Amino acid sequence: MTITLRSRAPVAAPPAPPRPAEPVSAATVPRTAAPSRPPAALPRTAAVPAGLAAAREEKRRVTHDRFVRAAAAGEDPTGEAERRRLHDQIVLDHLELADQLARQHSGRAHDWSDLRQVGYLGLVKAARRYDPGFGAPFVSFAIPTISGEIKRHLRDNGWVVRPPRQVQELRHALVAVVPALAQRLGRTPTDAELAAHTGHSREEIAEALAAHSSLRPASLDFTVHEEEGTSLAETLGAEDPGYARAERSVLLDGARGVLSERDRRILHLRFVDECSQSEIAAELGVTQMQVSRLLARILGRLRAELTRGEPEALPEAEPLAEVSPIRPRGADRRSA
Repeated sequence: MTITLRSRAPVAAPPAPPRPAEPVSAATVPRTAAPSRPPAALPRTAAVPAGLAAAREEKRRVTHDRFVRAAAAGEDPTGEAERRRLHDQIVLDHLELADQLARQHSGRAHDWSDLRQVGYLGLVKAARRYDPGFGAPFVSFAIPTISGEIKRHLRDNGWVVRPPRQVQELRHALVAVVPALAQRLGRTPTDAELAAHTGHSREEIAEALAAHSSLRPASLDFTVHEEEGTSLAETLGAEDPGYARAERSVLLDGARGVLSERDRRILHLRFVDECSQSEIAAELGVTQMQVSRLLARILGRLRAELTRGEPEALPEAEPLAEVSPIRPRGADRRSA
């Protein structure tokens, strides 16, 4: 008797009970796991909305059409008014371009309202010089014209104390060089590093950096110490005339040592007590003519003593007293 065995289908194992979810941490995530697909690269510039692009194109077309009409009106002797009207309309339609360029060049040292007026002037010049047959849009021609007008204004009128042009150009170059070197070095570059980078000497670099204060010098009323309310003018020193006066007094006191007691008495009466020659003559019992001759001799001897050696070293100072002029010795001899 033959028994046929039939294979039995495998019985599926019962499902395992669900495991509690483990908290995900940085340690459980494999560091080498790569995304299934690379992220999409971000566009460099945002796409211009279709409506804005259409508006710009329409403005460009209208501006070009106005320039063509202005050029045609300029050929007509009676079309000068129409040409000016079209140019004025073009300028009014592009005022925001001049505002934007003026804002780019403005800063702490320049007033934006002044630069805006200069930008408007450059816009008018661009409208008068533009040729519709040039091939490029008017904006491409107006931007360098307006920028050049603003830069020319800053070069000629933007300095309170105007340095030489080469110093201005070097300072303008350092404005871009200093931040780039500071980013690369991680600190403020020194004058030697700036000189090596630009090919100029350290003296020229120092002069260009110091020229920044010539744009807008600090006011003397500028408050240096907020707590004390001290102004800049109060911290500036001045030459004290008392030093020269004291030095002259010391020199004069040493020169008086060569004079006799009588000569020193005459000097004291004349220049300290401010007595007249008649009063000195009465004090000494001599004539006024003799007093005049004595004073001339005494002063000549003092002058020779003080100017002996280096006359340039004598300090300049105010006279010790206001006295009447002494008659020269020649006049006394002629009158004697």
